[in-house]
Amino acid sequence: MKKLISIIFLVQGVSFAGVHVQQGDSLTLPDGTVITSTAPFGEGDGLPSQTGNAGKLITTNGTVGSWETQTAGAGIGILQTTGEKTWSVDSGVVPYLALDNAFLGDNAFAGALTSVPSSTATAVAGTPISVTSLATVLLNATGDTTMTAAPTIANGVDGQKVTIINIDSADDIVFQDEASLASSNLCLDSDTNQTIAPLQTLQLQYVDFAGCWVQIGGNGSASPGSSVFVKEYPAAVCQSAAGSLAMSATSTLAPIPDCAIGANTYYGVAKFIDTSTGAVQGHFSLPSSVASASVDIDWRTAATSGNARWYVKTACAADDEADDPAWNAAQGVTTTAHGTANDLTRSTIASLTLTGCAAGERFFFEVRREPYDAADTLASTAEMIAVKFTVQ
Repeated sequence: MKKLISIIFLVQGVSFAGVHVQQGDSLTLPDGTVITSTAPFGEGDGLPSQTGNAGKLITTNGTVGSWETQTAGAGIGILQTTGEKTWSVDSGVVPYLALDNAFLGDNAFAGALTSVPSSTATAVAGTPISVTSLATVLLNATGDTTMTAAPTIANGVDGQKVTIINIDSADDIVFQDEASLASSNLCLDSDTNQTIAPLQTLQLQYVDFAGCWVQIGGNGSASPGSSVFVKEYPAAVCQSAAGSLAMSATSTLAPIPDCAIGANTYYGVAKFIDTSTGAVQGHFSLPSSVASASVDIDWRTAATSGNARWYVKTACAADDEADDPAWNAAQGVTTTAHGTANDLTRSTIASLTLTGCAAGERFFFEVRREPYDAADTLASTAEMIAVKFTVQ
């Protein structure tokens, strides 16, 4: 390619503007003066010669243009120089981005945003879902499943996206918002649980600022499982300054019923003394949807230091099953007394064992204090006020 030189000059009163002279050519002025262009190739704004440079790309150092051979595998794509000029994938970079044949010569998008899905995994209520660097996760189930793992999905990278697809042929999978399942790590639409039916999806993006996976799409539906069922039992009732237990107890483990009478309120308490184990039991019917349960034990003590150790056991029985089910393993909680005598104290077990339990079944429980437990250092009576169960 010849270099073009633009000149502006005035000769014998005649003005020439924008006259272009190619490299090696000459221009004869009216007075006979001959101007010849001798600027070398690649200098200034000129282009270097194309001779012997087929298939190369032009580059510049800011002053001189030159030809350069494109190296295979450099960067996110490679310019193909045979046939149509087509951008194709760089095997070292593009698989991570899930791109395939990104661009054609005139910048028309001709590839596909692809994502190789995970191998099919089975949704297990208490097991977190692993997404790692996957963009698509395929799940099936062995029955209608409500995810109870906390977190349901561990933290991702800020901006990371994942699509979860229920590929089961019959069973639903329910994902719980953090408002329903603490630390689920899922921030779903309207703080509402999402039910993903077969061949439906849940699309999430991890947002570091929010500290959770935020729902950005999907065609699941809001789940009625987001409703909360609460059942509370007072430990005792107070009538005419005499207390009586409000829950069941055996003769050997029964705490002592009494009245707590203040200037404004009076109510029953069950006294769990520090010289023997005490226990109470109760039962209720589980609601129509059960994913998790917690328990709060409200109590007070005259002591201003030390710890009380409480244990809770659970069991369930369905229609046509034995009415004396075996207990699940006891779960314990240790709580320190407040610095003021008889201040309200609350002990909480956030996730009760529900093994063998299902919606609509009868739920049995036992709450006991173990003063001989090494963790129980209260050295005083603990007066139970109430026990509250929350089922979601």
